Amino acid sequence: MKKIIGLCFVILFSTLYTFGQNPEEIAIFQNFFGLEKKAIVKKIMKLEKQQADSFWPLYNEYEEQRKNIGKRHIELIDDYAKNYFDLSDDKVDEMFKRYVKIDKDFNKLVIKYHSKVKKSVNTKIAAQFFQLENYFADLVNVQIAAEIPSIGELK
Repeated sequence: MKKIIGLCFVILFSTLYTFGQNPEEIAIFQNFFGLEKKAIVKKIMKLEKQQADSFWPLYNEYEEQRKNIGKRHIELIDDYAKNYFDLSDDKVDEMFKRYVKIDKDFNKLVIKYHSKVKKSVNTKIAAQFFQLENYFADLVNVQIAAEIPSIGELK
């Protein structure tokens, strides 16, 4: 059953991405998540007016850059789905290197904006921002890992 669900997820994700090739459609998809996420961040962080005035412009900058990294992650998953049944060693290696680069870029981005928030607002708000971003990233990664079949799982 897990194999069937996993394959359906791969096909669905591939289809979502394929039909979303238009940059505006990808932006709409990512903005939908970003708006929900922003509402959650706003509710949890409970910033005072002065803190909010400093934090939200930085958060918006961060989100724009995070969405670009997220797009690359979606493209990688789509590539995996399209090539799943015919993965060569070279393709697996290339995809692994892409994943590591995406992960490094995300971590650099979080570190960069943690520092900016720390300077602009304060250390505790920056740490809270860091905690939330790691929580969201972990949720997404666990969901993806649970749904996408590992190499060779499906025959």
